[in-house]
Amino acid sequence: MMSVELLLTSVVFLIILSGVIGVVQERSETAILTQEAVESRIISDKVAQSLEDAYSGGEGHELMVEMPPEIKGKNYLVKVNSSGVFLDMGDRNSFSSFSVPRVTGSKGTEEQLILYPGKTYRITHHRDENGNHYLVISLKV
Repeated sequence: MMSVELLLTSVVFLIILSGVIGVVQERSETAILTQEAVESRIISDKVAQSLEDAYSGGEGHELMVEMPPEIKGKNYLVKVNSSGVFLDMGDRNSFSSFSVPRVTGSKGTEEQLILYPGKTYRITHHRDENGNHYLVISLKV
């Protein structure tokens, strides 16, 4: 009789323990995904703020922005165009807007630029012959 009660109690304990382990694992995965989302948003906001700072600094103002090598071990790309900064991690994305009228690359004709992980980029404020202000993003060499 005692061993039946012990067996039944052990089975119930194992069922409860497996449920608790499942909840803990799910919460841990959620925390990791949340941390990735926060880090991706921080990077896209940093790039957007750097563009704003370079633009508000006036013609000739220049600053550098360094891209981290990875986000929690995952690769990513940052795409910049006139509508904002889009960070693409494949399964997770973030977007940050800015109010700069025109952003281009060193050729002056690029409509979308891709910033790669682990690279440093130079952002420079320029003005064309018509008096229009724009920013140039180029790879720091």
